[in-house]
Amino acid sequence: MSANQENLILEPGKTIEYIEGEILTVQFSKWGIYGKLGIKNQVHNYSLKDLDISKNVIIGLNLIIEKGFCIKNKKEEIVITDGKFGKANIKLRLKTYYNVNEKKKRILTGIVKLIDNSNNNTILEIEQFIPPYQTERCIVLTQDKERLEKNINGNMGKVVRIIGQMKETNFLVESIDILPENHFWHKFVEIRDFHHDKIDNFSQIITQQMEVVDNLYESFRKITFNFWKDVSKSSLVTLKELLYSKIFTGELKTPYNILISENEIKNYFNAMIDFCDNSDFIKSSFNEPEEFILYLKNFYPNYKIKL
Repeated sequence: MSANQENLILEPGKTIEYIEGEILTVQFSKWGIYGKLGIKNQVHNYSLKDLDISKNVIIGLNLIIEKGFCIKNKKEEIVITDGKFGKANIKLRLKTYYNVNEKKKRILTGIVKLIDNSNNNTILEIEQFIPPYQTERCIVLTQDKERLEKNINGNMGKVVRIIGQMKETNFLVESIDILPENHFWHKFVEIRDFHHDKIDNFSQIITQQMEVVDNLYESFRKITFNFWKDVSKSSLVTLKELLYSKIFTGELKTPYNILISENEIKNYFNAMIDFCDNSDFIKSSFNEPEEFILYLKNFYPNYKIKL
């Protein structure tokens, strides 16, 4: 979140340098896209004129508007819009679905695989998306059962977001949010299990990831390939392909690799750059850049899940 958003005041006729929120609803009209955004535990209206990103506006992702504008609708409600000169973008903020803070507060998201009401407490088993197919056992305490019952029973196989507290080895549930059928995670499951051809629904996320790799490739090339006077174009192409493969065909295969955050990509390549920058053996051990690329391919580890 931008520091400017901390003290954000929404006023009709006022420009917005930066605003970001979770997409709660999406509706389409001949004038554009509109719906509700969750921002700092409040719900706000948004409206977008940029139809180019329409297929990427999915419930559960974050909408970012830069250089936007505030207007009032017919109900006298404030609406956040990209306006004439604003720019809208989409991000997957994985921390809104998977997070553990210093006070042991935890968020996880996954598919309900088991509901056990056979004892005083209700036990849920949730198949998480990260790490893939790993099951988490959650306990709904007796005193909370009535409050949460409507979000538990009858929801086997549904995708849920759970917030809770770690107590010793148990994850105690505090809230359960049943995610709607048109939510990002339902679309993810659909692509994972049935329709691999619909991966282009996440094209904005994939493009952003590739742009991060492209930018880091330039830094990596300058640091590593300055050891050799002559570097062929084919070697540079091979290097870029290698960097892509280290991220996108590593531990997380399609479509799970779209869940790798931009920060994780940056951290991975920064570690690789530090390794190459601090290794005296590179220049002395490899006569040609192709030999160095082969070494990285076979011996430098691919990206692994960081939670």
